[in-house]
Amino acid sequence: PATATQAAELQVECQRVLDGDTFVTSDGTKVRLWGIDAPEKGQPYADEARARLKELCEGKTLRLLQKDTDSYKRTVAVVYADSCNINMQMVIEGMAWHYAYFAPDERNLEAAQRAAQLSRKGLWKDANPVNPYDFRKQSR
Repeated sequence: PATATQAAELQVECQRVLDGDTFVTSDGTKVRLWGIDAPEKGQPYADEARARLKELCEGKTLRLLQKDTDSYKRTVAVVYADSCNINMQMVIEGMAWHYAYFAPDERNLEAAQRAAQLSRKGLWKDANPVNPYDFRKQSR
């Protein structure tokens, strides 16, 4: 069994991408990418983020480093396709925010977001992109 410091490692098949930070495995498990937050449906770049996650994951065998299970019973994990850290890739390309609330010490995601912002990649092309967390709060 995994200890608190050691994440459980799983191999899964991505069957279907739901949005820019969530997908369903072939056995029906929902997986939420840890440490990132992609635009919600109805937000600018939501469709682009979902399409990019589809390219990176769908139909592929992925390696998950499980970090947690969230309140929606989703497996929260760092996801790899071969050596590509998909969570990181989404932030590098400006398809997602570093989710600092849940990953406050994740300096690599923080740096990747800063770089994407500076080079105005993806959602950072917008003058004032709205963080998905704030968007969800406004929508309630």
